[in-house]
Amino acid sequence: MELVRGFGKDLSGLLFQELGISGPDADKRCCEYLSQPTDITIKRGELQDKLRRLERAKDAIEDWRLNRSSGLPVGNERPFALETPTI
Repeated sequence: MELVRGFGKDLSGLLFQELGISGPDADKRCCEYLSQPTDITIKRGELQDKLRRLERAKDAIEDWRLNRSSGLPVGNERPFALETPTI
């Protein structure tokens, strides 16, 4: 068991040293490791915008569908009127 713990400590120290996350500017290096490439960040923003537009469109279609089924006027449509029979 001691061998495993010793190996873990050695490995941990080596990783910290080789990755440069225990020396000067360690916080800067950590931020660089955690940051994503600019093209991925841009693509994520584009996809989030597209998702918002699609959700708004879905909501608008759902509202339209509900209004149509309730008989309420939608947009420029005139409400339906009951015709009185002529005798």
